Amino acid sequence: TKFLDDPSGFVYDHLVKIDSPLAPFWDDPREWVIDHIIDWIVEAILRDWRTA
Repeated sequence: TKFLDDPSGFVYDHLVKIDSPLAPFWDDPREWVIDHIIDWIVEAILRDWRTA
């Protein structure tokens, strides 16, 4: 199997694959984190605003 032949390559491929949910994170961790923090803040504000 590919995993036994090249464990680190196999893991890397699975983490960095384009269809992996983590792919954008690995491309640019800082931007990914900032985007998610902004999303959370906006969602929290909208939720408060709707319930207010």
